[in-house]
Amino acid sequence: DIVRQLAIAGLEVQPRARGGKILRPSVRNEGNVSVDADVSVITKNLFGQVAMRHGGQYAILRGQTSAWNFEFPQTFWGGWHTASLTVAYDPNPKAELGADSLRSKILTGPTVRFFLWPSRQALAIIAAALLLLLIIGFLLWLRHRRNVLIRQTWVPYVAQPGDTLQQLAYRLHVSWKILASVNRLKPPYHLQPGMTLRIPPTSHR
Repeated sequence: DIVRQLAIAGLEVQPRARGGKILRPSVRNEGNVSVDADVSVITKNLFGQVAMRHGGQYAILRGQTSAWNFEFPQTFWGGWHTASLTVAYDPNPKAELGADSLRSKILTGPTVRFFLWPSRQALAIIAAALLLLLIIGFLLWLRHRRNVLIRQTWVPYVAQPGDTLQQLAYRLHVSWKILASVNRLKPPYHLQPGMTLRIPPTSHR
């Protein structure tokens, strides 16, 4: 009796000499005749988008295990990828090798995950972005420390007739912009007599 039967032997991921990976699917012929098969390896990125398709129609010889090397080149951003294997063939004993037939038997193989390092240009961009985030974080921390110091040390002051923001800042030896920011003053920064402000503690008011 003619038996047309295939089985998936595995799907391996191996390093590629020029960067990237080698996807190596293998299919085993467990029948007693050679079988045509459609082999497909679909690789998706971390967001589920198809990054690359590999495969084609191959003859799997009787009693042998066939394997193929599909190259997945280095990508710009790298990251995690997922590869899945599908094999379709015609199990009908009357099907002939090399003839068009219905691939009604579909085998789904293992799903493998692999990681690609970003390219050098991408690593430079990532490093610059991280450095920028560190600088922004440090500036925010300095601002927070300044606000804490102001809340702990600055004292109330009641604006007097004739006071202006610039004159008060000059007398207190502090930037008028900081004085305006601390007291949440808006342009044109007029000081009304009797207005309570917070100012640095000093004897030269």
